[in-house]
Amino acid sequence: MASRAREEAWFRQMTLLRRHMTKCSQCRGAIGAWNTAGMCLRGVRYTVSAAHEFDAILDIKRKAHKRNDGFIYPCPDVSVHGEAYALAAQPHYATGVQTGLF
Repeated sequence: MASRAREEAWFRQMTLLRRHMTKCSQCRGAIGAWNTAGMCLRGVRYTVSAAHEFDAILDIKRKAHKRNDGFIYPCPDVSVHGEAYALAAQPHYATGVQTGLF
């Protein structure tokens, strides 16, 4: 459950960051010039918040990989969906296995 909450928090922060970057000319220019010092304070806060939430997702993934009690991903090969999904894919714990649908 904590994994899902973190994923939603990260997505919310990324949405706020994206919305801000499309509207703020100061941040758009700074990002285009690869000069983060030129970003406005709100843009810096959104960027740091998104990075913090993503770091929390990576901590959840590290903890899942250290445990041996059956973590799985919704897709068997997350790398086919691109590097971004492979980094952000959330592990889930298998609590049971069902051999058939009915």
